[in-house]
Amino acid sequence: MIDFFEYNGNQYPYKTIYFHTDSCYYIIATDDLENVLLPDGENYDSEFARKIDEQIFFFVPNEIFNFSDNKIEQFVGKAL
Repeated sequence: MIDFFEYNGNQYPYKTIYFHTDSCYYIIATDDLENVLLPDGENYDSEFARKIDEQIFFFVPNEIFNFSDNKIEQFVGKAL
């Protein structure tokens, strides 16, 4: 199921995915959201941006976000 974070009047999708390797759920969002939360790659756009970011386990490219949960788990596992 896809949900959305709202930030600066825009909606950014996220998924809560069960990671079998860790036996827990993680929130996965897209790089688009990361880019608005951390516009220079290091500093948060706002305190609210920091609070959103702290909820997210991993940001993935848009094309990966649309993969199955299992494929996303594999992608994240390889990236870590």
